[in-house]
Amino acid sequence: MLSIKKIYTLCHREPRRNGAWRFRDYLAVLAMMVAVIVIFAVPVGVNAQACPPGSVSCGGACVAPASSQGNPCSGSGGRVGTIDECGACTNLVCQSGQTFCSGACQPTAAVCPSGSNRGYDSCTGCGGCAGGFTDCETGVGYNCQTNTSASCPSPRVYNPCTGSCVDAYVLVNPASAQSGFFNIIGNGTIGGNLAVGTGFIFPSGAPSGSLITAGNVYANAIYSRLSASSPDNLWIGDNNDIVQVQGGIIVGGNMGIGVTSPLSKLDIAGDVRWTGILQGGFVPWARLTGFPLECPSGQYISAIGGGLTCSTPASAGSGGLSGTGTGKRLAKFTGATTLGNSIITETSSGTINVAGSITATSCFGPVYQGQTTGGPYDGLRGGYGGVNALCSVAVQGSHVCTATELLNSINCGVAMPTAGLFAWVSNGLPGFTAPAVNDCQGWKSNAGVSYGAMWDFENGRGLATSCSTSHQFACCK
Repeated sequence: MLSIKKIYTLCHREPRRNGAWRFRDYLAVLAMMVAVIVIFAVPVGVNAQACPPGSVSCGGACVAPASSQGNPCSGSGGRVGTIDECGACTNLVCQSGQTFCSGACQPTAAVCPSGSNRGYDSCTGCGGCAGGFTDCETGVGYNCQTNTSASCPSPRVYNPCTGSCVDAYVLVNPASAQSGFFNIIGNGTIGGNLAVGTGFIFPSGAPSGSLITAGNVYANAIYSRLSASSPDNLWIGDNNDIVQVQGGIIVGGNMGIGVTSPLSKLDIAGDVRWTGILQGGFVPWARLTGFPLECPSGQYISAIGGGLTCSTPASAGSGGLSGTGTGKRLAKFTGATTLGNSIITETSSGTINVAGSITATSCFGPVYQGQTTGGPYDGLRGGYGGVNALCSVAVQGSHVCTATELLNSINCGVAMPTAGLFAWVSNGLPGFTAPAVNDCQGWKSNAGVSYGAMWDFENGRGLATSCSTSHQFACCK
């Protein structure tokens, strides 16, 4: 190690006198020692702790370097970075084309048009005019011109947009019209009416403090209220002027048309005309004025249009119907304007009785509707109720056909299969014993010596077959 003297000798170029140290030599060495102590006493970072080879200092402790060091990682707000030796995600940045705005990566705002002289922010995009420029646009948008200055005679001021002296931005009351700009920063109060434009007419009844314009008014919001407890009227147009609204209108209170003090959500004094359909809701009869509240018993409503009228049905001899009848008996016309009893009655249980005969001029009675599904089935079906249940599944409300019903179907011209189909039909009495055809003993047997009737649709005939064979059932309704 170097001694203090050697350090001094190396750093101090002035030779000693007779090998003796002077007082200033000791002061120089002392200053050097203090500097060295200060340098080594200043921490150089979190990882300044000396660690054994193969380890790093992380959070005040020596640990092995993270195995994922250098790998990409995801941080807060959609940013990406790399994993450092301690395993932390560092050097966080947004991906290309994005900017970190309000705690998250957002698409970088489009740059300002070239030569626009507007201030730019990668988060908010183009703003107002940049420093050193003045907005000279009188309409919508920006027209940023370089600031210039010049001296003008008082009280005129220099306008950098026109490059000339103009009247100052003040409110005065000259004898003639004043040109220039109307510019107020802050709140203002006008005691009388304010007119904008030319050719305007002060509407009758307009209170003091009104704004009257001869042209259009563009505003984000219009408030007409002196205080929360003192609402005022908002006048739009006058007399026959037309108010056009391109957006929607939301009314918090009542709205009146031709009514100064509306009492309902929509209060209209006059007729209402529309070309569409009045959707939803209902109108109680009692709310209609100009119509009868209700009609007396035995009357009906007529003349729907200009008004509703309660009328009494015409009596006998004046265009009405007359006659007498019996309870629970179907009425029939016995003359051009008279009614009488028919032969059809209904019992209290709902049975229809006919005191005579019924002649059908068209098909009458059950006809073929189809066949059972599933199957095929042999003759052991649990009785007539079982086979009828199979038909009802295929065709609701149907039953197994009889041979008579199939013949009736043919007579009525009902469409039936014409080829390759054989189906069971009911044709015999279950009291007969084998070998007679007895509907497989009432559809309770599949013995080979029991027989049932089968219909051959291709040839239009009935056949007897053993109950051990399997077929579908013909269903009629």
